[in-house]
Formats: sequence, C-alpha cells, structure tokens
Amino acid sequence: MSRTSKVILVAGAIALGSGLYAAYAYVTKGSAPGSRVWQIQEFRKDLRVCGRFASKREEARKLLAWKPRPPEQQSGEIHAEVRNPDAEVKARLDRLQADETACLQNLGWPDELIQTLRKEVSETPKNKLLRP
Repeated sequence: MSRTSKVILVAGAIALGSGLYAAYAYVTKGSAPGSRVWQIQEFRKDLRVCGRFASKREEARKLLAWKPRPPEQQSGEIHAEVRNPDAEVKARLDRLQADETACLQNLGWPDELIQTLRKEVSETPKNKLLRP
C-alpha cells in the first residue's frame, strides 16, 4: 500500500469517526440540566408520577370510606348524587390537585414553580418542547 493511500485511508477513518460522533451526539442530545426545557421535562415526569399517586390515593379514600348501608338509605344517597354530580366531581378534582401539589412539594418543587410550570405545561404542546 502506498503512502498516499494510507494517508487517504487515515483521513477517511478520522472523518468517519468524527461523523459518527456528531451523529451520536445529535441523537442522544438532551436538554442541558437547569435549562427551562429540561425543567419542564422533569416537571412533566414528576407531575405524571404525582398524578398516578393522587389517583391511587383517591381510590383508597373511596375504599376506606365505604360502608354497607341499608337499601333504603343507599337509594336515597344515589338520588342525591344524581341531583348534584358537579359538586362531587369538583370535590374530587380539588382533592386530586391537592394531592398532586403535596406530592410535588415532597419531591422538592417550590410552590411558585409548581404553579407557573403547571400553567406552562398545560398551555404548551409536548412536541414544541422537543424542538431545539
């Protein structure tokens, strides 16, 4: 093999290596820790986990509060719930949000940041955050 072909081969290997490195860096590139995009991504993860926690907690409340009642009393309560379902839904949503907030606070998120990020996450589509 001549000296010229060796130089071309080495240059090609270097170019290939740097190209592969650049491609790897582009594919695995995440947001810089501490940046707003990174903060929103971490908040979304924690919010998802805390949402599951709040749902399970609400189920547990329902199970712990259950008591068998006589049929007459039970039918009266069912009629009361049917007449005012909005109050029950609002109460459930308030409890879920309170549990989510408590969970996020326990994970170290400050109150002000929880409120601003919650508002920003609800207004921002997920795919917008993925673009650099």
